[in-house]
Amino acid sequence: MAQDLKVKYWKIGYAERDITPKGSRVLACGFAQERFLQGTLEPLKIQSLSLNPGKKQRAVFITIDICSMDRPFIDVIKQTIATRFNIHPSAVIIAATHTHWGPTVSHRMIPLVGSPNPWYIDTLEEKILSAVAESISLAKSATLHFMECQHQIGAKRRTLARRGEVTFSPHRQGFYDRHTPILLAQLIEQKRSIALVSHACHPTASGPIKKWSADYPGAFRDGLEKHLGVGAKVMFAMGCGADAKVTSPKQGINNPTLAAYPKNAKARGLDPANEVYKTIDQHFQSSTSQQKTLSPSITHKCAKGFLRQGPSASKSKLSAWARCANHLQNPDLISQITKSWARQMLLWENDRPPFQYQVQIWKLGGRLTMCALEGEVCSSYGPKVRALIKSGASMIIAYAGAIESYIPDRPAVINSDYEGFLSSRVYGQPAPFTLRIENEFMTILKKALQ
Repeated sequence: MAQDLKVKYWKIGYAERDITPKGSRVLACGFAQERFLQGTLEPLKIQSLSLNPGKKQRAVFITIDICSMDRPFIDVIKQTIATRFNIHPSAVIIAATHTHWGPTVSHRMIPLVGSPNPWYIDTLEEKILSAVAESISLAKSATLHFMECQHQIGAKRRTLARRGEVTFSPHRQGFYDRHTPILLAQLIEQKRSIALVSHACHPTASGPIKKWSADYPGAFRDGLEKHLGVGAKVMFAMGCGADAKVTSPKQGINNPTLAAYPKNAKARGLDPANEVYKTIDQHFQSSTSQQKTLSPSITHKCAKGFLRQGPSASKSKLSAWARCANHLQNPDLISQITKSWARQMLLWENDRPPFQYQVQIWKLGGRLTMCALEGEVCSSYGPKVRALIKSGASMIIAYAGAIESYIPDRPAVINSDYEGFLSSRVYGQPAPFTLRIENEFMTILKKALQ
């Protein structure tokens, strides 16, 4: 296919690496259990997408099949990319798919949910940098398209019972962010596609298996790649869905049950893959699809601020909690999380610095705003962020950058549910956020969008 001289093209490249742990005792992250996984249900990946609109204005989007990342890990990767490839840190987005069947990487989380293996982290960092280098070197002329659809594979996972307590169960009337944005590159000479898709639902559908797995994002990638044809590559990024969970495909939306089996994860991954492909197909059947392409331009910005936390527990309380019975004597999960957290807090006797939070903004083609948010961001923030983007299209990515806490909304803090209270201990934070969390979050976001 000859290049149309009237069309300005992007230079876009892709590369991936297998990051599945092999032959080493690497703990899986999540669920507050000792989880040395044996075998692989499907390979874990790091994927790198390089975007170059010309004049050396490169940007890189990286996805990793891991649960969480701390700020030192992110900073090392971005600083090394800046040195080696002359790409500004704000032009690098690193997003975790948040699979709970991936290796522990974060030093932030309490040891109860998995301790990191420093030798594995070294290998992972080298594979990330290698993939970035290859994606840059393989960049070819391409057009870039944006489209969006609405889809749902789960439900809000917290229900407020009559007595006021919060239960872990599907909330049929709870908000679920169905917005599913799609960024699609079409490589001109190679005649193949690269897609980046975001959906907002917690990838914890595979149940108590002891194998490495990307959960439903892996099935989504495989399904959409088959639809798109030979050579196609698909990347998945989480949206604002920290309080949403995959439900069983057999029950439907009206009578949901939480999914907890590999077949559930696969089926729920294939569902949005089919819907996304229909959207892509309709886009290119439209007579105006050429006018809807994103012109080759990109700007990037990062804004920083602080989210306030409540008062820390006293040393006497921490000491008492640290003496809780061990898991053999008292298997209560909350008690074990509190004990592990209290012992970690006792190592840090001085006051901790304020909780730093960053927002990254990319603007592509003059009309698409991509917003990358740190942490496990609750569902209600999705439409609030989109409402602040006054013109053009939007693509909201959560779990991007440092994932060092849930970002609860005000109701979660008021109800002291997992997202608003206990999760702060899982992440080794001295205290939960205050009732000002939404205002402080939106202040940083508005700063980034200015």
